[in-house]
Amino acid sequence: MKKHFTLLAISSLILTGCANSQTQTVTETTPEKPVIVTSFFPITHLVEKIVGDQATVVQILPIGAE
Repeated sequence: MKKHFTLLAISSLILTGCANSQTQTVTETTPEKPVIVTSFFPITHLVEKIVGDQATVVQILPIGAE
């Protein structure tokens, strides 16, 4: 009996983890910019110059923390 309960509990946890609670919709009129995450300033600066305003560039480390 305890074995069946354990199997049932594990199965329900696995199935619950696979559920998708968010719905995703694609809007063709306002596409979002991709987000590029970089590690430190020289890489951030280089990527910003390459992509321009086509993507949002985010730096992980705060400025001056290198």
